[in-house]
Amino acid sequence: MLNRSGLCAELTSRWEADSNVVIVLRGPAGIGKSHTAHEIADRLQAAGHRVARSHGGPASYSLPFSALLPLLPRGHAPLGSELELMQVLRNTIAPEGGTGTLLIDDIGSIDQKSAALVEVLAQSGEISVLATERTTIDGTATDHALTATMESRFDVVTLSPMTASEMTELIVDWEGEGESESMRSLIELSGGNPLVMRELFSASADAQQVEREGGRWSIASVREATASLERLVDLHLGRTTERERDLLLAIAIAGALPRSLARRFDADALGGLERRKLVEDEPIRVVHPLYRESLIASSDTERQSELFAKISTIAVDDDGVGPEQLGRWLLVAGEPVPPRIARSGAAVAFGFWDNAHAIALLGQLEEPTTDDLVMLASAHARSGDTADALLAADRAAQAAVTDKERVDAELIRSQLWFFQVDRQHDAVIAIMTLRAEVTDPDQAIRLDALIARHAQMVGDVESIRRATQLAREDESLRVDQRIPLLVTAAFTEATVGHFADSIELARVGRELSRDLIGFDQRQLAFTGIVTAVYGGDVEDATPLILAGRNHFEDVKHGSAASAWLAAAADVSRFSLQLLSADQHLLDAIGAVEEFDDLGMRAIAAATRTAFLAETGRPDEAAALMAQLTPGDVRADSRSGAAMVRLADPSAADEVGARLAMESAHRCVDIWAALIAYEAVRVGPAPRSTTVLTELCAPMDGALFPNLLRHAVAVVDGDADSVGAAANALTAHGYLLFALDALADQIGLLQKLNLTSLAGQRHAVAMHLAGRCDQPAWLPVMQRLNLVGAALDGLTQRQLDIAQRAASGASSKDLAAELGVSVRTVDNHLSAIYRKLDVSGRDELARIMVSPNSRS
Repeated sequence: MLNRSGLCAELTSRWEADSNVVIVLRGPAGIGKSHTAHEIADRLQAAGHRVARSHGGPASYSLPFSALLPLLPRGHAPLGSELELMQVLRNTIAPEGGTGTLLIDDIGSIDQKSAALVEVLAQSGEISVLATERTTIDGTATDHALTATMESRFDVVTLSPMTASEMTELIVDWEGEGESESMRSLIELSGGNPLVMRELFSASADAQQVEREGGRWSIASVREATASLERLVDLHLGRTTERERDLLLAIAIAGALPRSLARRFDADALGGLERRKLVEDEPIRVVHPLYRESLIASSDTERQSELFAKISTIAVDDDGVGPEQLGRWLLVAGEPVPPRIARSGAAVAFGFWDNAHAIALLGQLEEPTTDDLVMLASAHARSGDTADALLAADRAAQAAVTDKERVDAELIRSQLWFFQVDRQHDAVIAIMTLRAEVTDPDQAIRLDALIARHAQMVGDVESIRRATQLAREDESLRVDQRIPLLVTAAFTEATVGHFADSIELARVGRELSRDLIGFDQRQLAFTGIVTAVYGGDVEDATPLILAGRNHFEDVKHGSAASAWLAAAADVSRFSLQLLSADQHLLDAIGAVEEFDDLGMRAIAAATRTAFLAETGRPDEAAALMAQLTPGDVRADSRSGAAMVRLADPSAADEVGARLAMESAHRCVDIWAALIAYEAVRVGPAPRSTTVLTELCAPMDGALFPNLLRHAVAVVDGDADSVGAAANALTAHGYLLFALDALADQIGLLQKLNLTSLAGQRHAVAMHLAGRCDQPAWLPVMQRLNLVGAALDGLTQRQLDIAQRAASGASSKDLAAELGVSVRTVDNHLSAIYRKLDVSGRDELARIMVSPNSRS
């Protein structure tokens, strides 16, 4: 018989043999099913498997999908339909392109809707299932929602009872050393179930059958285990007084109570429960879920509401029960929530992204203020309830009296217009109209900062410059007024390539905000990342990306996380880690799939479109491009590079120059420069080089001046300058662009008949390409491989045949295309194999694609 560790190893190995298994660990409560299941899940995750964990419960039987809803991230936006929810849950458990494993702890607690979805996914082979199933003490299985449809697929593993030695260690650990005969009787009657053993000991102690002498205990008569464990629990609870049972139920339904509150509820009852070891810890909790389940199941909703009302009434500030928890208890009890508790509790809930609870508490206010309505609108917006959010924002605007209230209301409404209902220009006009009306200077400054931020997104250069000048020069502003302007100005300077200025503005912003309570550092952090990635050194940017986890990774969904992931993707692509870059971009899109608070989804999708195009996947790029809606300034600036790649090569220069100028007019110069440079990477691009000269001349840092140097040198035919740009780009970690510069330098050297020097630079390029995890994705590799073949002495005809043969063309096909005999083609291939020192087509295909195959 396998021990628990051996059993875990055996069951884990089944996943390697079959990715679609349904294993049920069956046994009575307390035998260690949950522990074993979670150990298997931990092993699967360590081996790289995706595991989602779920747990149902009797209290939520009536709620559809209650067993799977916890899989949704905290603060996830509500979904419009059951089918939509099913799809989101499906993607959570079994991501596209792979299978997942769902752990269901206590299969008997899963509701009908969750069971139906599990069945569909398991039957279709999309997920594996690992579940635990509680039986009675004698091993009788119970019916559950999955029984009728899934039992035929169950691979049931009945957990064996613990051995006598294992049980002995447990009881000694719990109660100390006991008299040997008493311990033997206790272990035998428990049947190898540790929880039953503990209940038997408790029952004997309650019956005053346990005696202690000389540090050892003995039991005069161990109670017979003739009932199920649940029955033993009921008997144990049945010995409590009515007052003790009331307190125990109050603790059970609340989840936990502060000791001071439990003592005020009934100090004598608390003492009795602690002596019986039915509660423990601080705050006070019921010792075992079985007790909690039994208590809740035996009480009706009315009784629970009465107890919630009581504990809500007697709670005081010193108990440590916050207004958010107190409001929750009052809502469950069906009691009115006082305005003070509703407002304070909503603020706490809102801060923790518990939008539903914040909305419920604010709904208790009969006369909400403008501040209340602004918070309500924000909570609805976070939850994806745009219509309700707009309604609350309109009510806030109508209720506003002071300049501050008017600004607060207009800010939330303009944000909704700008990011969620595609009314960007209406939002800007509304804010600027309000700016002309307000007389409070503090509120005017707030509007200036917002106008500048929105102006970045619609390309209003004048407003941006005005905010930048104000941030730089007006030191008379209060700290909380100046910082938003500094943040906007720093980010603006980064986007136009003035990285030194951006660093200085961000430094001042950080210093001023260091002691400012509640200031959100994420935009400053992101500005620093942008400056490092595009204006510094890729190696220096890497730790900043990692440090960004502190600001962004905890926000799993939303624009902040998406922007950080897109920046991480750029660091990976510059370093030629293309698989990592691709995953970061997929994650950036996923981060705003359900909750897009700042309109980042279009930007993330456009960024991946450009990446797909530059890595030689035009069909995928075109398909994703078709999903984008033209007109988003930021998204258009990111997808412009893709449009250059997808254009006819002869038109790439013209397309690049035009799109770069359009982006430059929107005050996103670094993206505009990258669009123009994309045309340079495609081929000779004099028009785009002219635009690049205008854009990059005032930029500082290591990247853009060297991109410009590369472009100008190609137009001038200056091989040395192209090589110098390649060396500088390599030194600063921009390996992706360095490869293109090296390929251009090699081409120029060949034209100058400097074959030896071309060969040396080709070796440098191939060594650099060897650091790429997916070289076949890079269009430049075809150029480098062809150059390498030419340097190895192939004629132009042999180069042509080698390239076509490496792509899979047969000798017969090649003969037909070239108008020669099959024998002639084979003779050419023999010469090619000899010159390149390869054995045949397969090896030829590898060296024509992968740099690592060449010496």
